[in-house]
Amino acid sequence: MNEELKIKLIMHYISKSHRDAFSNMTVYDVAKDLKIGMTRAYELFNEKDFPSVTVGKTKVVMVLSYYVWKYEKYNKNLTINSNLGGGSNA
Repeated sequence: MNEELKIKLIMHYISKSHRDAFSNMTVYDVAKDLKIGMTRAYELFNEKDFPSVTVGKTKVVMVLSYYVWKYEKYNKNLTINSNLGGGSNA
């Protein structure tokens, strides 16, 4: 996918979220968006490829960075699934 389309899609999702692209999301915000528990969200914030920073004792991720990460993870999973044949064996 070309870079221009990628940027447009990410900006579209940010505008749908009603957030400023340069504001921060907390662990709670990410957990809510991904529909995961707080323990898993904290684990995610500690992963090497997740673009979080620690401000004082609070872990945050910039909205723009989060949506880029989410987009890239989603596309990576689609590529892996399509290469493996994805879908059901019904």
